[in-house]
Amino acid sequence: MYQNAQEFAKEVINTLKEGEIPLDEEKGFNLYLYTKNKADAKRCAEQLTTHGYECDVEESYADEDSPWQWLCFIQKTITPNEAELTKMGELVLATAQLVESDFDGWELDFDSLGLDMDALAENFFETLMSVTDEDELAELESLFAEPDVHETAQTVLETLRTNFSYPHELIALDEQAINSPHFEHLDLQFYQAIAERLAMQGFVHIADIEDKTISNQTDANVPIVTFARAMWNAEEKILANFFYVEAIDDGFVDMISVTESQQVIHTTTVPSTNEVCEYDKIDAVYCDDEDMTLMQLLGLHEHRLEDYAEQHPNDGFIALDSVDKVINITNYGYKLKSETLEKIGWVTKDYLLQQTGGDDEFAEEIYQAVQQILADEKTEKLAGK
Repeated sequence: MYQNAQEFAKEVINTLKEGEIPLDEEKGFNLYLYTKNKADAKRCAEQLTTHGYECDVEESYADEDSPWQWLCFIQKTITPNEAELTKMGELVLATAQLVESDFDGWELDFDSLGLDMDALAENFFETLMSVTDEDELAELESLFAEPDVHETAQTVLETLRTNFSYPHELIALDEQAINSPHFEHLDLQFYQAIAERLAMQGFVHIADIEDKTISNQTDANVPIVTFARAMWNAEEKILANFFYVEAIDDGFVDMISVTESQQVIHTTTVPSTNEVCEYDKIDAVYCDDEDMTLMQLLGLHEHRLEDYAEQHPNDGFIALDSVDKVINITNYGYKLKSETLEKIGWVTKDYLLQQTGGDDEFAEEIYQAVQQILADEKTEKLAGK
């Protein structure tokens, strides 16, 4: 626990400065005050609520031998200057003194750090952020500056084929691998923050998985290297999958459920501009609202599952509670997408229209060029028989 409010304020300010996070803009803060019993946690929550703080009282998911079995989860939005932080520290520390407790720290609310995803998705290059590196983006930018339709179409087709190939090489990582130089560029606090919030909702950690098909792309000078953390909620039958993308300094969260009939229900914070088309057997909702919180995303997915269950009472949801099951269902998704894309000719005019910033003529030219490349490949294949 902090010795005083000034120590708390100093830690927060230094941490935000290191992360180059502005101190003059409002940010949401999450604070963790642990107690020995529910009554003490409720007492702390009641005290803080009278001062405009939002509080939830929850079991802490601590080890059985830990004395801190209950959590007063505190939320407050402030401008993180020294005066406001000191005021926050004084109130929380004073509240902590009312009972036996452990003020275990703070974090910025993930949603208050969100980037303008609409702006990020306005052009073709940022839409491909999770499948290309900075050198590739620069190359694509030069193509659009002086458009070469055939070369651009070839690049689009190759990129989609790489990222939606089947199967992907997916490997489970241990803690040593995650903390190795291989992932030193990633914001591991993003993973920790999301994991802690999901754990409070009954999710348990299943695996951390790297997609080697993406990170080992031979045409990338500096491959995109990331990993996805998978957590499972057995009661709700929901797999939470979240990952961080260095190129845009942001992370994304997927909520996934799969039925016994192999239908995939997918709710995600990934921008809708990443969807090439509607994929067979995948019912996806892309949440473009940058203000959507993690709990709102989870609530939306739960509501969608309830609707599906009402409409399909005889089609239950399968368990995704092991490393192998997570890897298999991830590759199942790639299989469905690959089959759908191959069937439709890999791209759609609507998708290309979004990637070209609304340039209808250029989008049409790229689309026709992609279809011509596919037709030529088919001709060559038939001639080779």
